[in-house]
Amino acid sequence: TGNRPGVTRGKQWIAMSGGIDLLDTPGTLWAKFDDQATARRLAYIGSISDDILDVCELAAEFLREASERYGNLIIKRYSLEKLSQNPRETLVEIAKNRGYKISGGELDITRAANAVMDDFRKARLGKIMLEYAD
Repeated sequence: TGNRPGVTRGKQWIAMSGGIDLLDTPGTLWAKFDDQATARRLAYIGSISDDILDVCELAAEFLREASERYGNLIIKRYSLEKLSQNPRETLVEIAKNRGYKISGGELDITRAANAVMDDFRKARLGKIMLEYAD
């Protein structure tokens, strides 16, 4: 099984706690999303391949969205003094703090963006929910 289309090869039942049975089946994602928030969140968790996305834009949007409720987790993980109102500036600070540089000493913002997305996907930022019942 996996969180990307085409990974699950056959049906399987998974017994979960509380007497819940989960059926995992092969499937694909639809080609067009009517709701861009859903598409973004699927990209955040890696269900949409990073190869077809601008990872810097994705990470900046994730930071913007996550900072509203989880700013303290982001500040702690990346040793930031505070979060910028501009998430791209936060990516710059993360690159500085982590020492991510490319040849010539220029900051490697793409590496910082990849680190943010990887940290989120591997729960190194902590427990973060992307959807809320209002």
